[in-house]
Amino acid sequence: MERSLSTRALRTMVWVCSAFVFCTPQPPPPGIAIDSPASGAFVNAASVLVTGHVSNVSAAAATGQVTVNGTIVPVNPDLSFSATVALDASKVFNPVVATLFPAQPNPPRSRVTVIAGPSVLETDLASQSVALRLNDSGLDEIEPVITSLVPLDLASLLPIGTVVINDYCYASLFGACIGRADAIIESPAPAIGSYGIAVDSMTNQAAADVTLNNLAVHAKVTNASGIAFTCHLTVTANVAHILGSYALEPDPSNPSNVDVNQLGDVAVNFTGFDSSNNCDGILGDVVEFFIDLFVGNFETLVRNGLISFLADPPGPADAPIADAVEQALAGISIAGPIGAGIGVTLEAPLFEVAEDPDGITLGAHSRMTVVSPNPNAANPTASLVVPSTFPSYGPLTPSSQAYGLAIGVSPTAFNQLLRTQIEGGLLLSDLTELDLFGTGPIPITASLLALFEPKFGSLGAQPITLKLRPHLAPVITGSAGPAGELTDLRVGELAVDVVLPLTNTVLVRFLVDAKTGLGLGFDAGSNSLTFALSPVQSSDISVEIVDDQLKVNEDNLKLVLPQLFAAVFPSIASELASFPLPQFFGLNLHLVEIGKQQGFLSLYLDLAP
Repeated sequence: MERSLSTRALRTMVWVCSAFVFCTPQPPPPGIAIDSPASGAFVNAASVLVTGHVSNVSAAAATGQVTVNGTIVPVNPDLSFSATVALDASKVFNPVVATLFPAQPNPPRSRVTVIAGPSVLETDLASQSVALRLNDSGLDEIEPVITSLVPLDLASLLPIGTVVINDYCYASLFGACIGRADAIIESPAPAIGSYGIAVDSMTNQAAADVTLNNLAVHAKVTNASGIAFTCHLTVTANVAHILGSYALEPDPSNPSNVDVNQLGDVAVNFTGFDSSNNCDGILGDVVEFFIDLFVGNFETLVRNGLISFLADPPGPADAPIADAVEQALAGISIAGPIGAGIGVTLEAPLFEVAEDPDGITLGAHSRMTVVSPNPNAANPTASLVVPSTFPSYGPLTPSSQAYGLAIGVSPTAFNQLLRTQIEGGLLLSDLTELDLFGTGPIPITASLLALFEPKFGSLGAQPITLKLRPHLAPVITGSAGPAGELTDLRVGELAVDVVLPLTNTVLVRFLVDAKTGLGLGFDAGSNSLTFALSPVQSSDISVEIVDDQLKVNEDNLKLVLPQLFAAVFPSIASELASFPLPQFFGLNLHLVEIGKQQGFLSLYLDLAP
């Protein structure tokens, strides 16, 4: 009896499972995958070998049914395939799409993006990619800073009590000295009314002219032997000029800073000597000669004291003026304030410091790392290298404007910056409304999307979120933008998920490639550099659907999506956040011009208190 019931139950189960498909294990659907290269791979060649495989289908069924970028490729017995795909370096981002059963609607496909061109790893330096130019007018602005860094104190060079003239014979008889006198520095201490340092760039060196104004030295003259007397002398000099030459090179121990070395001893010249005294009595007959002697000794003493004080000491220490210039140039270091301004850790070791008659150019390599990576963002490990020539800056901007300071970055360095910004969350957005008709933002709903693809109509008026997730970092090529903008911007493999937020269901996923113009601007109110993306032509946007749960009509979406993103991309410009221009030694930077210098994106600025 139990056996009969078991047989009946078994037959019932077989009938039920025959009637309902879910009881029968279904074979997985056919698929296709690209195995190499990986998406985001840089290839500096005219073509790339693409390999892949198909799955859940026989080799016989797949033969003649696999295409790579539209070209049929053979399928091997082990279900693998390969193809050589030509690359277009002018496009930068080269999509490679493998499709199985291309004649079917919504066929299985796999896509990777190959970046055509050389690259620099995030751990490596981009060669000769950052420039900082300080014109002579800019040097003029930092001269007070240099002056304040030189501890020039005449009282320390000629302290009270210094003997200027020792045992001078002021009277003799029959060849024998019968009266001697000394001259000694007395209070008030020797002083300088003011002093300043002027720095001028020259070919392969910089000249520093130190000017001391209104020197005053007071001395007491007393007898060393003979008749007792005391008188006082005051010797002044209108100006003392101290001339020196200095070589500027990258610091061997810290290449991010400038090493300044004095070339030989300084030269010291005085003008406008004068003197006064209250000497009389027995010394009256020789006062004039004695004072001339004192002045001469004073000049020699001060000159030798200044030369000694300003000399380059033995060992690693620098001469005082060289050290002051070095500290001042450290205050306009490329790495620190600029890196802080753009939110990255910027390493900029110098490869040269070039002096010419118009100014000084600091040339640096660059390496950038993001300060605060976004855990949801992509993590590109390399960025595009755009070959360029290190710029030669002159005294004027490209439009012939005077400026004090220029900061230039190569397209390669800018691409490093874009890579770090992607790691920090650039372009990572969730869009819930769009301005599709020029009447202002409206919520994105399934019924709105149904205007472009009827399949969305089955979802009613449910809200829709477009989740933008960049897989790769955008790049610039250094070329002008489509409408003559400062440069062009290429976006590759920006993934867009059409999501039902209530259930977090991805309905459709597509990848967007785009080209647009990038402009730089200046916000005077916040003293910040700003970025602006130009309106995008729909012809400069391409879309590839890679996942489709709704089984939409691809032709409908591919027709409308470029137009949609042509409207979306300018709003994405806000993601390219502006960054404040830094201060150098408390000096503000005022923008004069934005332009290019031999391909380098360059800011021309004035320094001002």
